[in-house]
Amino acid sequence: MNQQTARALVTVSVIAALGTVPVLRAADDAAKKAPGAPTTEGAAPAARQEAGHSPEHKAEPITGAFGLKLGDRFDPAMVAKVISRKEHAYRDPTKKLEVKGTLYKVEPRAPSDAYNEYLVATTPEGIIYSISGVFADPQNRSKCEETQRLAADLEQKHGKPRGKGSFGNWYAFRDMSSETYRGVRLYAPKCRSGRYSIVYSDDSLMTPPEPPAPEPAQKPGN
Repeated sequence: MNQQTARALVTVSVIAALGTVPVLRAADDAAKKAPGAPTTEGAAPAARQEAGHSPEHKAEPITGAFGLKLGDRFDPAMVAKVISRKEHAYRDPTKKLEVKGTLYKVEPRAPSDAYNEYLVATTPEGIIYSISGVFADPQNRSKCEETQRLAADLEQKHGKPRGKGSFGNWYAFRDMSSETYRGVRLYAPKCRSGRYSIVYSDDSLMTPPEPPAPEPAQKPGN
């Protein structure tokens, strides 16, 4: 498999994840809502430490990556280069409404050695709701140790993952300071072939704005 094909496969998987990642998030939400389910809300310090938020280390909020911030209005001047742009359809958090936004492939101003391709997804209004990094090794060498190191770095910043694959093939971290889902997911099911990706996203930004209220009808003679 050549480099272009490898990157294309990883990019397709990331694009699919940008607007449709209900499995990891739904499992997290279901666990929170289940009767008798453990929660860190109002929990004792020991319980919070078990959840990955020790008194000595406060989890960092998830705000963005690569010099880009979730919630900002995208401007080409924010990045070193816009490589491509195309229309991108995604589902709002309810999964009932399809929204048409824009997907940019960019060269960020603050890249990471861990990734060689970057994607930014925006709403129709141009608001950044997802930032992704993709890596595809040209020689298809295993990168599983690298993804484990990346997961460890994320855990150090954001606390223990809310979800984790049985074989460490994906990790889900959630910013619990946000009422709606805001988090980062590291996908590595193909790390043995040198392919993995990371996605930072915020559900609250994916909801289309409410349409303006209609103006009251004027009475005759006014």
